[in-house]
Amino acid sequence: MMPIVNIFATPFEDIKTHLEVAVYIAKTDHNEHIKLKNHINHVLDKSIEYKCWQNAMPTCIPTILSKYQRDYGKYIKSHTNFLDADKEINKNGIILPQGQILFRGSAWCCESAKIITQKPISTTLCPHIAIMEAKGCMGYHDSYYDKGYIDICVIRIVDHQTKAFIFKPRRTKLGHEKEVLLGSGVTLEIRSRNLVSENFTLSKSDPINIGTTLSKQGCIYVTEVDAY
Repeated sequence: MMPIVNIFATPFEDIKTHLEVAVYIAKTDHNEHIKLKNHINHVLDKSIEYKCWQNAMPTCIPTILSKYQRDYGKYIKSHTNFLDADKEINKNGIILPQGQILFRGSAWCCESAKIITQKPISTTLCPHIAIMEAKGCMGYHDSYYDKGYIDICVIRIVDHQTKAFIFKPRRTKLGHEKEVLLGSGVTLEIRSRNLVSENFTLSKSDPINIGTTLSKQGCIYVTEVDAY
């Protein structure tokens, strides 16, 4: 059984929990996240548990998963299903430990408090990556801008059946994202959803004036989610 990777094995200032850090990044400016980012990177660099996860991965990232990570937008446009990605996750992934916490920048997509995922779900060990993704900094989440809100999801693994592929943090272009890719078919269920601000800046690429960015104010929520 894989060990839990805890980014607060060493506390950061007065923040001691994953929920507290999600609220912190939702309330503060990007410039204030630098110390937090450096702290988490330092903790993960020293983490025996995180190294255990990495050692369980193949030496080379499978081609399909590399494409999925490097050019997600193009991948989803050219694939009618995700069977090839799921096959690699099931073949090479690990079963995440019960109690593991992950982050995801998202916009909860339906009225229901529970969904079953229809494609692999990208998550991260780093909350600052989740908020960059949600703000549109990664370049492929225009729908969050259009919806007018985002969720910083704090995802808790609640059983021993959730498989995931762990992307290596070094010698890859996107290693800094500390990505954990969950396979399809995971049930995500909201435990709580709290509004943090109604003045959060959302952005997307302007489809008319190429090379420019549209921005507006929207809502940001911190959402606790169980995954099983």
